[in-house]
Amino acid sequence: FHADALAAELDRINPDVLIIDPLINIMGGVDVNDNASAALLMRFLVDLATTRHMAVALAHQDSRRIRRFFLCDNRHGCTS
Repeated sequence: FHADALAAELDRINPDVLIIDPLINIMGGVDVNDNASAALLMRFLVDLATTRHMAVALAHQDSRRIRRFFLCDNRHGCTS
């Protein structure tokens, strides 16, 4: 993702809250379930929130869980 562009925009608008939805949009193609990559991003966001005195909210959708939730099969009492 483009940290410099994000910083410039935050300088311009000076928000109280940064909402990132969905998280995958700023991961730059990296697997969001890769702990090492996610840890680097989280460290950046914590530092960003701390230095700018703002909250950061993240939304992460797990498509596997969504598919399982909406999957209609006999286990869920559905019939074909």
